[in-house]
Amino acid sequence: MNSERALLPIFKKIQMATVYHFTPWLSGDATTFRGSLIWTTRQFSRLKVQKLIRPVDIYPYFGRKWRHNTFYSIKPDKLANSHVEHQSGLIDVLMAFLYLYRDYEIDIEYTPKLKDHNGVYKPDAIVKMKSLEGKEYHFMVEFERTRSAEAIYKEKLLKNEQMKPFKHYGLADNTKILYICGHEWMNVFARPIQYADPENQRGIQAINKQFELLISKAKNLPDHKYRFLPYHEFPDLDKAEWITPKGNRVRLI
Repeated sequence: MNSERALLPIFKKIQMATVYHFTPWLSGDATTFRGSLIWTTRQFSRLKVQKLIRPVDIYPYFGRKWRHNTFYSIKPDKLANSHVEHQSGLIDVLMAFLYLYRDYEIDIEYTPKLKDHNGVYKPDAIVKMKSLEGKEYHFMVEFERTRSAEAIYKEKLLKNEQMKPFKHYGLADNTKILYICGHEWMNVFARPIQYADPENQRGIQAINKQFELLISKAKNLPDHKYRFLPYHEFPDLDKAEWITPKGNRVRLI
């Protein structure tokens, strides 16, 4: 299989992505941001020539300035510009699952609707993983970028506590609800190789402050049920970087 075609299974699960989303995984040895784009850009170009991926229409994100963070998809659909930053951060997280847990069979469902007598719950995504031995792990994924810690707690976490047992929604009993905490000051198009830059450090500091507030509000929630992660730590999603409501640092699996 051509190296660029190896990206197609990722596209099928993620649905849409930019060159930026692939660079942390395909250009890990790069020492500069520009260098990190070269290999992935070349692969995208080959897929475009073969008409295997097409650009997604996102306005007003066009022109040379946006050529690297143009979204591509196998079956492109228009994407509202007000959701671009949120979608980009969520894709970072979901792609981390696919690249960091390669020994697992992974299915991704976007914006599922979980219904019961209390209402409808709409997480950003549900990730279902199955090990080679057949053991299943289910995760409800929430990427928060613009809500305050207080709003996340009142509008999301307290609502989560009203949910029926997970099996009511067809999920495993040990399902975890994951909150990835971003901030509107953080440029979601910035790549980990750029995180040391002063501009991105400002965003990371804002995330960390928001994250601490969120953990302090969530401290009385069931420790087995929730996991929290600062957005900029998505490349280490498989490590013991997740925080429980009680403040313990754990792995997802």
